[in-house]
Amino acid sequence: MNSGGESCIVRSLKKLIVPTSGHLLNEKAVE
Repeated sequence: MNSGGESCIVRSLKKLIVPTSGHLLNEKAVE
């Protein structure tokens, strides 16, 4: 139960972190 919930949270966090980090990298590339 716990491991399953943790993996689900990690996946949701990655979905949130990846787009934001990619957006920041794109902004730096534009500069």
